Amino acid sequence: MQCRWLAISVKTFDSEEKPVIKEAGKLVITKPIPSMAILGDDNYKWYKESYFNLFPNVWWHGDWIMITDRGTAIIYGRSDSTIKRKGVRMGTLDI
Repeated sequence: MQCRWLAISVKTFDSEEKPVIKEAGKLVITKPIPSMAILGDDNYKWYKESYFNLFPNVWWHGDWIMITDRGTAIIYGRSDSTIKRKGVRMGTLDI
């Protein structure tokens, strides 16, 4: 990708929740965006468990990404070889 998403705090985290550059890591969003679900409702428990379970208060997408020193991004694919639909984990075998 030529750049990260406009007005979205996309970062690469290593396994210790530290942002890294020029290193493959987990794609995360560290600040809320308008299209995120309202997290106060218990109906969104599956959403919280699916996307906020790895790093507290940080949305984790489940993909590997590297942010270059120019600010561009390379997405390598799934970090857990799983797609989560409403909290239900589907692996590549299911697809």
